[in-house]
Amino acid sequence: MSAFLRHHRTQLLSALALFCLVAALYGRTASFHFVDWDDRHHVYANPAVVDPAAAHPLDRWLGRNIGYPLPLTLATWRLDRALYGPETLDAVRPAQGQGYHRTQLLWIFGFALALYGLGSVSIAPGWPAALFAGLVVAHPVAAEPLAWITGRKDLFVGIFAALTLLSLWRARVSDSARWWWLATGFAVLAMASKPTGVCLAGFAVWAVTVGRPRGHRPASAAWVLVAALCGLAAVIIVVGSAWHLQLGGLETATPADTPGARLLRSLHATSWHLRMLAAPAWLRAKYVIETPTTFGVTELATAAVGAMTVGISWRWRHHVAGWAAAFALFAWLPVSNLVPLRRHVADSYMLLPWVALCWGVLGSIASRPAPPARSGRPQALPRPVLLVATGALLVLSLRAAPQIETWRDSVQLWKQTLRYEKDSPQVCRMAGHGLFFEGERHKALAMWEACAARFGPALFANNLAIAALQVGERDKARRWFQWILARRPNDQRAQRHLRALRSGRDDAGR
Repeated sequence: MSAFLRHHRTQLLSALALFCLVAALYGRTASFHFVDWDDRHHVYANPAVVDPAAAHPLDRWLGRNIGYPLPLTLATWRLDRALYGPETLDAVRPAQGQGYHRTQLLWIFGFALALYGLGSVSIAPGWPAALFAGLVVAHPVAAEPLAWITGRKDLFVGIFAALTLLSLWRARVSDSARWWWLATGFAVLAMASKPTGVCLAGFAVWAVTVGRPRGHRPASAAWVLVAALCGLAAVIIVVGSAWHLQLGGLETATPADTPGARLLRSLHATSWHLRMLAAPAWLRAKYVIETPTTFGVTELATAAVGAMTVGISWRWRHHVAGWAAAFALFAWLPVSNLVPLRRHVADSYMLLPWVALCWGVLGSIASRPAPPARSGRPQALPRPVLLVATGALLVLSLRAAPQIETWRDSVQLWKQTLRYEKDSPQVCRMAGHGLFFEGERHKALAMWEACAARFGPALFANNLAIAALQVGERDKARRWFQWILARRPNDQRAQRHLRALRSGRDDAGR
């Protein structure tokens, strides 16, 4: 045992340091709650999770009601529900999310371990691999998929994408089909976690055709497996697009939505995300208000970066830099807005491009040629590079800490969002929702009253009426229900509550 420890001391110490970093950043998430931003739709009020027997089979097993297939992620939420609740759709408590987060913390460690393995075989074992994994998990863009229960689908894609890349990197010089089978299995699991995993099918095609070493013929099974991946990806895209369109998640085509307009929107969305990666201080909790599509210097620079990435993926296609550039291009597709998603600057899609960027930069500096000799070992990173990267890791960790804290509960989430969206009545309303969801009813009523005074009562009348009932201010609730019925005489919910108030029943507001 002592000989083993001496021989692998660096690897063990670096892995331990990575474990400590992840624990320091994300250990706090074990006490986080559900938040009322998509957790309701995906998890705690999703019949496919809480009451699967009553859900349609397509909702129960594939997630049709969410808008796209994610059977693996759905299954893990269902398992958490069996362990931690809620028992019924009416028995939801925000603190039940703590159990889900404890499970998710284990997956976060798994993600770091998968990245460490990828770095060990393609960059250098030991500290360079730990630095690569640390830079990925410590960037503020990783906070959303790692520290948010609904973000588990993106976390799973990240885990299985890293394992797919590791397997493909090993398969490129292997005569055995084993690594191709592993790569295919991990890619399938990524696609079963969220449709963004389909980017791995395209990358596998690139790896078996362009990225393979000169003179090396991949195992015959590789072509069949890659073809199967592409077929599965096509099915997921078609089915997911149809479901998403039914739920209104995709924009319908308009005469103004020309290929040129879509390309411009794509450049704008990509430039936005590049700025978030390069300057994480700009990263916000949630982008509720979409930025208008513009074309300027940043979009031109984005186009230049894209062209350079394409060139790198071809010029250094047998090197880790080329592999990372190619993977960045495929991972960029969900961010690109070429598929017209309504929220084209959603920050949860930046995780895989950030993995690709860290992989390419550190791998290029390590200068490991591909394909290496079978007995070859990666070169270590130069000490100045290690020092600079370690400093960057510390800076990112300090910036990521408050971003992670944003997901503690609904109050914290909307408090942080309101800092950036002060002029949004919808965000003001959601800030009241966050307080109400956490049981702080008086504060929620005060928040909505302030919102109504600033933006007008139309958007907040229902919230004000119900909150007033919940805190026992029945006269105020009666006035708000009367205000609603004066403008919407057929509002059945307001009619029911007002009748209950007039009769003095205790069930008013329920």
